[in-house]
Amino acid sequence: MYGQRSRGSFYHIFQAKGNRHRQKYQAVCGRCQSILYSCDQWSDGQDQGGHHLWWGDMSMKRSWLRIENEDGFTLIEAMATIVILAVALLALAGLLINSIRTNAASDDRMDAASIAQSIATMVDVYASSPGYTQAQAVADAQALLGPRYDANGRNGGYKPVVLLSPDPTTSGTYASVIIKLQWDDHGSMKTVELRTGVATN
Repeated sequence: MYGQRSRGSFYHIFQAKGNRHRQKYQAVCGRCQSILYSCDQWSDGQDQGGHHLWWGDMSMKRSWLRIENEDGFTLIEAMATIVILAVALLALAGLLINSIRTNAASDDRMDAASIAQSIATMVDVYASSPGYTQAQAVADAQALLGPRYDANGRNGGYKPVVLLSPDPTTSGTYASVIIKLQWDDHGSMKTVELRTGVATN
């Protein structure tokens, strides 16, 4: 036995088979007549009204059905997406920080090389004169650095090391000069070295 009754855009279809009853619920779009929701249920004996909610407020039903059939993200999918984005952002931040440090280290090395060249030029002039000592060369290097001098190469400063190689042919003069500048780079000591000859009179 089949029966059908219409309530707006909702249909409740009954089918009896022996002492079992099949109830089918459908929600149909009022414009295009497409089925928005369909549900079948078999029950023994009389229907207990488990689906009477379908025949309540029509506006509530349409809203509920629309939510049931809309595509979207579940909570787990949303959380997984957030975790993936967080990991990607952390990796990107790590690359950015590493790039900044690399650029800063390159700038420091270029700056140190320029200062070492200035010290070498100054010491070359003095070292060509007899009686110029290595201690004097270090003092002159410290004076040239001015406020950028630091005995330990920390706090953004440089520690100069000057090595004078004696000239075996002329007493009191030097054949070459070795200039080293040392500085602290995030807990690691860096060094730039410059070797130069000394002009003789």
